[in-house]
Amino acid sequence: MSEKNVSPKPQNCPKCHAPAEVRNPRLRRWFAVCSKSSELAIGHRVIGHPMFTKRDAIIEWNKLS
Repeated sequence: MSEKNVSPKPQNCPKCHAPAEVRNPRLRRWFAVCSKSSELAIGHRVIGHPMFTKRDAIIEWNKLS
């Protein structure tokens, strides 16, 4: 059996311990709990997470709004 080329799983948030998957349903809670914030290129300021890329945050912000 050949191994699938899987990228390493992102770590949980060290502050609020929420799982790091962008599509996780706990993301809304994570945004509310984690004190890290990030400026988005689209002009919105959302509470984000240091392990999210800016692109991930924009995609998720668009899904939530």
